[in-house]
Parts: sequence; structure tokens; C-alpha cells
Amino acid sequence: MNRWPACIMLDMDYTLVDSSDAIIACIAHALAVMGHRPAPPGAIQATIGLSLPAAYAQLTGSDAGTQEARRFSALFLARADETMVASTRLLPGAAEAVQALHARGHRLAIVTSKRARIVREVLAREELLGLFEAVIGSEDVARHKPDPAPLLLCLERLSSPREAALYVGDAVADARAAQAAGVAFCGVLTGVTPREQLTAYPADAILDSV
Repeated sequence: MNRWPACIMLDMDYTLVDSSDAIIACIAHALAVMGHRPAPPGAIQATIGLSLPAAYAQLTGSDAGTQEARRFSALFLARADETMVASTRLLPGAAEAVQALHARGHRLAIVTSKRARIVREVLAREELLGLFEAVIGSEDVARHKPDPAPLLLCLERLSSPREAALYVGDAVADARAAQAAGVAFCGVLTGVTPREQLTAYPADAILDSV
């Protein structure tokens, strides 16, 4: 971008927070209840940021649109209600970065595959919720990243043109969603996606962290 973006949309998992332990536990629980073989933690980590049906499909080789994928999602969400907020921690420097961006006058929003309710609870606990004008979660859209729908919904709610916006995320799905939405992208390396995978997509910058 040739100027600072007026609107900065941020991913949640591995961009601002680490909830990987809870996600791994919830996915392992759902797979076990359904009779699947345990998935290696690394394979589960690679699905963080995807929708739950997409994560199930990637881990099992099944179709994301099946009844089984819906059951997996329900089992995950039931366990997540019990553990996710308490197990989610801000990444180092994330709070300071958000506060600095807000102080500079940027409009901030969250666009994530996590449920918006959980995001709001985490941000409220950290006294950051009031800095964000919108939170778009998995329940807000029918199509999830890498589809551009969540980003486009956020821009609509903020009445922001895509040319004035930036999306910050850690995963290929984030980069693809930004590209499809016509929004500038900034990658961060605090997740499990290596730099070379992010640089395969248009990016204003690839940073070590937010």
C-alpha cells in the first residue's frame, strides 16, 4: 500500500493469540468420540484457522459437507465452550500492538474462523474489546476463509472501501482470502506457516509478529 490503511482487520489464532493447546484437545476429543484414529498434534496445528468442517476434511480425508463433518463441529464446539476462553493467551506484544494502532487512529476489526462470542470474551478479559469496531466470527458467514466472504462482511459493517483496508494473518487461508477480497495483506510468522508459503501470495509485508 502507498499509505497507511484506515482499516486494519486482524486474524485471531496465531496472529493475536495462542489457543493451540485447547484447539488440539478439542479436535482430539471430537475425533476420538467419532472413532477416528488420533491425529498428530502437528497435523492438527496445521488446520488452525480453517473452518471446523474444513479441518475435519483435512484430518480425515472426508468431505467437509458431510453429516460427519457437522457432527465433528458440534463435538468440538461443545468441548470448546468448556475450555477455549480460559486456555487462550495473547501472544507477546499483541496487546501493545493493538493499543498502538488504535492510538494512531486506525479502525480495528477481527476477522476469524473462531466463534465471535469466544473472541469477544477473550478480548474483554484482556480489556481490548472496546478498541475493535467489529468482530466477524465463524457464525457470521456461511462461507469461511479462504473465501473472501468474512472480509467483505467486515468491510460492509465498517462501511470501509477495500482499497483503504489491510488484513493481517498468519496462514495461507488468510492470504488467499485477502487476495480474493481485493484487500492488502500483511503476514505474520507466529503460526505454523513458513515464510515461503506466505510469500507465494501478494503481501505488503511478512513480519515476525504482529
